[in-house]
Amino acid sequence: MSGGRKKHAQLADYVELDTIGTGTFGICKKVQRKSDGEIFVWKELDYGTMSEKEKHMLVSEVNILREFRHANIVRYHDRIIDRDNTT
Repeated sequence: MSGGRKKHAQLADYVELDTIGTGTFGICKKVQRKSDGEIFVWKELDYGTMSEKEKHMLVSEVNILREFRHANIVRYHDRIIDRDNTT
């Protein structure tokens, strides 16, 4: 029984199309969801190398983005945790 929990996406659910940019905290990539062809941008972060302050700031940012619903603001859709490639 799922208990009403949303199933999070997996890396295998997407195809990486292009690297859009890189920065201090990660890499932004253009990806396509295999199930319906929808295009997204995802941000890859190495959570394991972040300081506690950076982790707290990231969680705060995600919580704020999760609530936004506006045509001119990037929308947060989901997260993917790749436990095989974390430090």
